[in-house]
Amino acid sequence: MGKTAWLTTKAGFDEVAIVEETSSCRTLTIKSGAKSGQTMTIPPSGRPHGDFHPALYVADKQPDVFRHKGRSLRVLDVAEFPNLEQAAALVPAIEPYTFLPHTSKLIDGIIAGDHQLLFGGTGVGKTSLVLQIAARIGQPVIRLNFNGQVSVSDLVGSVGFGKNGTVWNDGALPRAMRNGFWIVLDEIDFAAPEILSIFILCLRLLRHSASRNTTAKS
Repeated sequence: MGKTAWLTTKAGFDEVAIVEETSSCRTLTIKSGAKSGQTMTIPPSGRPHGDFHPALYVADKQPDVFRHKGRSLRVLDVAEFPNLEQAAALVPAIEPYTFLPHTSKLIDGIIAGDHQLLFGGTGVGKTSLVLQIAARIGQPVIRLNFNGQVSVSDLVGSVGFGKNGTVWNDGALPRAMRNGFWIVLDEIDFAAPEILSIFILCLRLLRHSASRNTTAKS
């Protein structure tokens, strides 16, 4: 019958089965409700279906999601993260918040897996927007404020001493990368040159890795 999935609708979800999936489309059969048994075609993974993005969640049971103007993000289970205790401590608290229209652009970037650059005056809610989305989907966040006190070791890590000898202590960046945490870099325009050089190196490594993967696939 195909994989069970959930098609996003204005009312919630329709349970469907994925009959066929290609690079250009996905063919679905509706499993329940008034349209049960009907077949439909929607765009491939990563593309919106009408006003909904993502359109389809592959899962045995109906997912819990955060919705905003046709966009949706799956609510995460803290047990999905490698370091359960650390992850639970880093999920922001839900606070009253009004999500403005530009929230859609941030969610689109999250869905695409892109890095986000938010800019604007002090106090307009750039950091709060990220933290409140994270709070509603259970996403752990590491937050660094570049106020002159952040060092290279804070960001990258340092060598320390343990009972078995020297040990490596991850900084904020590798800790986020290893565990699937978001990292928010507040006031990055005030970061010292040696800090910014770390990000330039990371971007070069990512581009090099992407280039190697493309070559391997071609």
